[in-house]
Amino acid sequence: PDQSVLLVDTGGSVLHLDCGRQSGRSFAGLHYQASTAEGHDLFISAGSQIVLRSDEQELRRHEPHITGVDTPVAARVLRDGRWLVVGSNQGGAAAAISDGVTWRHYPLPSLALSISHLGVLERANGEIWLGCAQEPREFTGITGGLAILRPMPDGTFTVELRLPPVVPFRNWSLRESPKGDVVVGGMGLVSMTDRGYRALPAPPVLQNKWIDQIAFDREGWIWAAAWSDGVFRQTAQGW
Repeated sequence: PDQSVLLVDTGGSVLHLDCGRQSGRSFAGLHYQASTAEGHDLFISAGSQIVLRSDEQELRRHEPHITGVDTPVAARVLRDGRWLVVGSNQGGAAAAISDGVTWRHYPLPSLALSISHLGVLERANGEIWLGCAQEPREFTGITGGLAILRPMPDGTFTVELRLPPVVPFRNWSLRESPKGDVVVGGMGLVSMTDRGYRALPAPPVLQNKWIDQIAFDREGWIWAAAWSDGVFRQTAQGW
């Protein structure tokens, strides 16, 4: 928001570049996640704390036993300004939501060992969709699928688990399309609605690679980034 640039370097260090003042600052051991409406930056530390910083100083540090997520993999700022933190806690998937002071915990141990760091989606209707990060052949004792957090009038969320075969087991990346369906990047692309899901046409390379990022351009076409294979763009003629 302040027009500066944050560069994430090897080992988790972050370099803050102020393009207006031609200055820089390094934050070792912090992994940048998001910026708040106030212009503060949200980080995950090497010690699994959630850290809020202004341009000049650390404002607050939340320990894992407070957040309820002892191994965070992603943090987001929701549209209402609250923070969402996902990952795992004591070996099971977990999510937590905070106003910056207090935390509400949403443990999801039956779903997965951890939420995917790319499988985090706040939908236009306020729902939060969280995807399982594991493959079924990797671990036993988990259901896989999705956790859907639905907002309530009191600010809390109810939790619905949407399980295979209604949804894919591993939901690696999630993006809501302009049409309102959710496109899932796993081994191939899947379009998901409340009625179920269907595979989307995709080139063979996208059917055999985990798709890390999905985006939609202004015309509604999909852009998909596949690990080690580049970026693919959908067009009226194909890919």
